[in-house]
Amino acid sequence: MTYNDEQKNTLYIKLREQFPADQVHWVCFQTSKDKKKARYAAYADIRAYLDRLNDLFTPGGWTKTVKAHTVSCIHNNMQAAKVIFTVLVSIPGIGEHESTAEGLVDTANLSTRCEAQALKRACSEFGLGRYLYDIPKSNWVPVDQNGQPENQLPHPHDWAARAGQAQAQTQTNLSTGNVITMPGNNSLVSSEVQKTEAIQVPQALIKRFEPNLGKALCQDVFATTAAQLAGKTNDPSEKGRVMAEKMTKAEQMINALMASAEGREESFSAYMDKMSVKDIRSIPSVDVLRRMFKTRGLSLESLAA
Repeated sequence: MTYNDEQKNTLYIKLREQFPADQVHWVCFQTSKDKKKARYAAYADIRAYLDRLNDLFTPGGWTKTVKAHTVSCIHNNMQAAKVIFTVLVSIPGIGEHESTAEGLVDTANLSTRCEAQALKRACSEFGLGRYLYDIPKSNWVPVDQNGQPENQLPHPHDWAARAGQAQAQTQTNLSTGNVITMPGNNSLVSSEVQKTEAIQVPQALIKRFEPNLGKALCQDVFATTAAQLAGKTNDPSEKGRVMAEKMTKAEQMINALMASAEGREESFSAYMDKMSVKDIRSIPSVDVLRRMFKTRGLSLESLAA
C-alpha cells in the first residue's frame, strides 16, 4: 500500500486523535505502604489501540511481530529470571516501530501483559495513544478497603483539560476577541519572552498543537515566534495567525520526518536515538527539528509543494 503526502498527514492526525472516552480510564500504579492511599495514571485497554489500527488500515493492513527471550536477574536479593518481550509494529506505506516490555517469569499473565505494553509503546511512536503519557498522574488519593478511590476521580480527559486550564492566569472565549495568558512557569511561553512583552496565546492554538508537537517544541515555537513579533504588532488576532502558521509548519515537518521512515534500512527508532531524541514528541526546539529535517535529506521547500 502506498500513500501520498496528503494521505499520510491525514493518517498521522487520525492516529494521534484521542480514544473514545469510554475506552480510557484510571489504573493504579502506586500504593502507599499502609494501603490507604494510591496514585493513578490514565490508561487505555489494548483493544483501543487495535481498533484504531484496524479502522485506519484494516486488520490486514498492518502487522505485529513478537519476540521473547529470558535473562537472569536479581530480585529481592535473590537470583531470578525475567522475560523481555519485543514487539515490532509495521504499517506498509507508513513505517515501523519497535519497543519492549519485561517482567519476572512468575508474574501472572506475563505474556499477555508484556506483549500489550510493548505494543502500546511501539504504537506511541506513531502517535497512537501518545497523549495518554501527557495526562498528569493523580496526586495521592484515599482508597477504601478494596483499593478503590473513596471519591470518584474525574475522567482522565477532563482531568487533562483541568490541568491545562490551571496553567493559565485567565481564560476567555477566543470568539469574543479575548485570549488566554500563560504564566512563566511550566507554560508554553518562556519567562524570558514574557519579560520583554506580555505574550497572549490563543487557547485554541494550545489545545490544537501541543498534543501533536509535545510541550517542549510547542513552547519553543511560541517563544521564538513571540520574540520575532515583539514590538511589531499588538493585535492578538495577527499574533495568533502567525503563531498558527509556525505551529502548522512544525507539525508538517514532524509528519514528513515520520513519513521518511518508509523504505530506509535504518529504523526510525535508531535514527531518533542517534539524534539523542527520546521520541517524535520529545523534540526540544525548532533548531533540533530543523537539524533532524536536514540530516534526513528533507527540505522546507518540499512542504510547500
